[in-house]
Amino acid sequence: QFLHMLRNQVFGGSSIFVDSFRIAEEMYQNFNDEWNILTRFPVCFEYKNDDKHYRYTHPTFELAPPYSGHSGDLKSNRNRVKMPRLIAINYSPPFQGALPLYMNKRGIMQEITLKERMEFYKALKVFGDLTLEKKYRYERRLEEGECV
Repeated sequence: QFLHMLRNQVFGGSSIFVDSFRIAEEMYQNFNDEWNILTRFPVCFEYKNDDKHYRYTHPTFELAPPYSGHSGDLKSNRNRVKMPRLIAINYSPPFQGALPLYMNKRGIMQEITLKERMEFYKALKVFGDLTLEKKYRYERRLEEGECV
C-alpha cells in the first residue's frame, strides 16, 4: 500500500504511521492471551460509498501459512518465543462494523457469548492503547510529490 502526497498546501497535516507488526510481537510476548483472541475473533469492516457497500470479516491478526508472512523479530534472542507468522493486521476503527453474532469454533458455527465479546474488547483495547505509544509511531509531514 502506498500513500502519495499529490498536493500539500496546508499548515500541519502530518501523517502518522504505526508499526503494527512490532505491536503484535509485543502482545505475543507480554499479552499472549489477548494476542490469541485477536487471531481468532472475527471482526467486520464496512465501507459505504457511491451506492456501494463493501464488507469483509477477518480477525485482527491473520495467521499466515508456513513460510509466508511476517515471522516476528529477526534479531536472535534465545529468551523469546518466536511469534507465529502473520500475513496481515486488520485494524481500522472508522470502518469497523458490528461484531458477528456467530463464529466458527472448531468447525461448528456457534453463538459468540457475552464473555467472549468482553474478552475481545479487552484484547482490542490493549492493541489500540499500544498504537498510541511513541515507540511504535512515526510521524512525518509529507511534501508534495512524496510517496511512502
